[in-house]
Amino acid sequence: LKGNIIRRETVSPRCAVKQRGNASLSSDLDRCVFLRGLPREADEKSIRLAFRSQGVDRVHVVRDIDGNCRGTAFVYFKMLDSVHAALHLGRRGRASVCGQFVEVSRALPREEAQKLKLMNEEMKTRGA
Repeated sequence: LKGNIIRRETVSPRCAVKQRGNASLSSDLDRCVFLRGLPREADEKSIRLAFRSQGVDRVHVVRDIDGNCRGTAFVYFKMLDSVHAALHLGRRGRASVCGQFVEVSRALPREEAQKLKLMNEEMKTRGA
């Protein structure tokens, strides 16, 4: 190729990062919401069905050692606009899975979620 060196790399979609100025944003995290309050029988299929009009890319259900839903899941959408639509459903109290209303929030990076969890636990112990 006329003296040009081509480097071939394989990039996992989960690790794909978009660079914008100095900030790097995970495209997966931008398209992800966190569900809380799911019933134990919730599975990928029931969550996909609940958010079918938003265009679900993939679902990760958090499970216990027996394989039951622990009440939380991550939903990844194909389009960024779908995240806003899912959040809007959650705010209006219209997001339900297996007949149970669920809380929909924007997914956070793991480190931020852990800090928030620690802060909430600390506030509970102070108030108790």
